[in-house]
Amino acid sequence: MNIYDCYAGRCHDHSHLEQVQRRKQGHIKLRPISGQFDVIPALLSELRSVSYWQLVFPHAAFFSGYDPVLFGHVITVVYKSTVTNKLCAVSVTKFGCNVYDSIILDASSRFWPACQNLASEHRSSNVRRALAIANLKNFKKLWNSRGTVELKRAWDETNAGGLASNMRLMDGYTPSELGELFLALGLLQTLSMASICVDLVYDNVNSGERVVAQNNALVSIFGTQIDQLFDPLLDYSPQAIEHVYTPPSSPSSEPLLENTVIGDVMNELVAVQRNYTTGLFDILQDLIIPFRTCADVDMVKQLSSAGTRADQVFLPTIDEIARINCVLHSSLKSAHPHGYTEVFKVLGGHIPYLYNAFVRHYAHIRQYNRKYIRFLEQHSVLENRFFNKKSYSLQQVKSIVSGCLYELPKLKLIIMRLYRLILSEQKKLSTKYKFDNTQLDRDYRTVIETIDALGFEENESPTKRRIITPEGRLLVDLAKDWPEDLRCDWGTRKVVAVYELVASFSREQQILVVFTDKLLFLSVTYPARAHKRVRWADVLMNSLINKIPLPDLPHKPKLTVKYWCAIDRILAKSFDTVDGKCLSLTAYGGNYFKRHGSHKPTYSLLYDLLEDPDVLVTYNKIAESITKAQILGKSTSFHLFKHTEPDFSRYYCAHSRDEYPWEAIKSAVVILLNIGQEEIKDVFATNPQIGMVLALSSLNNITMQISGHNREQTYQVSETVSKEDLAVLLKTIIAKSMNSMIRSGLMTKELVVSGERLLEVF
Repeated sequence: MNIYDCYAGRCHDHSHLEQVQRRKQGHIKLRPISGQFDVIPALLSELRSVSYWQLVFPHAAFFSGYDPVLFGHVITVVYKSTVTNKLCAVSVTKFGCNVYDSIILDASSRFWPACQNLASEHRSSNVRRALAIANLKNFKKLWNSRGTVELKRAWDETNAGGLASNMRLMDGYTPSELGELFLALGLLQTLSMASICVDLVYDNVNSGERVVAQNNALVSIFGTQIDQLFDPLLDYSPQAIEHVYTPPSSPSSEPLLENTVIGDVMNELVAVQRNYTTGLFDILQDLIIPFRTCADVDMVKQLSSAGTRADQVFLPTIDEIARINCVLHSSLKSAHPHGYTEVFKVLGGHIPYLYNAFVRHYAHIRQYNRKYIRFLEQHSVLENRFFNKKSYSLQQVKSIVSGCLYELPKLKLIIMRLYRLILSEQKKLSTKYKFDNTQLDRDYRTVIETIDALGFEENESPTKRRIITPEGRLLVDLAKDWPEDLRCDWGTRKVVAVYELVASFSREQQILVVFTDKLLFLSVTYPARAHKRVRWADVLMNSLINKIPLPDLPHKPKLTVKYWCAIDRILAKSFDTVDGKCLSLTAYGGNYFKRHGSHKPTYSLLYDLLEDPDVLVTYNKIAESITKAQILGKSTSFHLFKHTEPDFSRYYCAHSRDEYPWEAIKSAVVILLNIGQEEIKDVFATNPQIGMVLALSSLNNITMQISGHNREQTYQVSETVSKEDLAVLLKTIIAKSMNSMIRSGLMTKELVVSGERLLEVF
């Protein structure tokens, strides 16, 4: 199968979807906090599912109260178990959520004194007794964690009973609606993590040859060493082509089908697009792919000595442009005999898929002539007939690789001419025929706005289009309330990814921009009755990557900076809700989400992931983008390893012991390689953001010793493990480490403040 048949047959889309399916299992599981800190919860027992609570909540009673002494807002749900026929309670405070099954409501309960302190009119009520006992149980859990949570004032059964009597039945919403709101908080469900980076620390300077050899052998166990964070195929193929064109089964009755003037312009359109497509898949098949798979030893040495890879000389973005063009060409051929309506239907459905490919290709082309064309010249690459089968000249290569960027502007001119010609010819026949151009107009505007969103203005000077000075300072604000933190350092700051999100509860549309040093959240307000033909996240990505102004498009939304924060010390989690899945972002360790004009720190943000056909994949991408940004933001040198598994992105950064103290972005979990356990204490003392330290050493060729503990020493590890089993054991240790971390002093303050804010929803 040649390149055209493979791309036009959508082989990439099918393989992409298969890979997506394989990535759906096995995140690291975390339990939400439950008012008991410095205790690692049992990971084996599953929390009850959303579907279980959907059956319970419609028959439950929701109570709210306020405790001015300790707990603040308290929400407690009382329901009857269908198994035991006894009352149960779900009680939520800023310290977490607890489920109390089959509560004992008589004097045999050790929490009975709380019931005795109920108001006289409530003492005989089993529901009020359940509330009082739940309150006292909440305090009991907190009392056991008083080393982490400071208890400044006394709190006992008197407070528990008084609070229960003052709690009011929540009305205004049905129990089912309150239950959905309850589940949207993410306090009852299992939390999932899809990506993490772990730091490895080795000492090859002060160690003998034997230890150095052991270190080199050890790091290879953690995964495959990689020199780039982005997969050349998937990262340049941001989306599978979901639009499938099917031509009409019956002949077209279009009045202008036989119009030769319109037919000539459509022929020109198809021919120009075919020429671009043919040029692209020819050079791929006859030069680029043979070069990438070249077995010529001398050429491989030349590439290595030049610090260059084959996929850098011929950028993978060219594959993506060729792939979509092949699909577009195949669909245009099918649509052409059926007239202009079908042709515009194909253009409106396929042109938007070229947007991201052109954005990324344009970003790389800016360096292409300066760096990689020079490499082709210096090393006589094109003289090698083994992979340059059709004897492409340097000028031909430049013309195709760089020139494909002008495909859309050229097509735009033809499409505009065709559209105006259609309207003109229709006007001539308006007394005889009635034309419905609703679909035609919609497809035309989609095509034109997509092309205009690229911002390609050939006649405009580069200086006018520049938005960043050579010193790395931003010349224009891309959104209202742009923070001072993001005006400088654009010489080193890179954009990793841009995502569209919907804020939980407020339903506000936002855009998340992941930089190598910051996270930026923008609120997006579209004009009334605006039709979204272009994803504004993609438009913003184009502006940031290629450092060009935002295009002045019709229906341009209003962008306002909502939050921003540093990229390190961010925990990205997800949980299931009634309507789909929710993204939960938590800042900790001194980091927080800043907001313009507000000095009150925000530590947690919640976003609904609803619109994407596969919300789990969307969450995986966001979580991994944040991890990648944290890795790219590191300030010292390191070796990067990735453990490949279909369900979880696990990266390991191997740092030299001498340089690690100066590293700006350190992971929450650190593994010391063949360094004594006595160093663990020093690592904790000098790095307050680290939550778990392990020491890994080789016992022999097949066995290793791994030991260590978390900062509070509530989780201890001491295992002897074979090399083959290390990856599985490490995943378990990382899961327990993260569960202990969210219950430790490292995150307690942030989670308690976030819990207090969440309860304000009620």
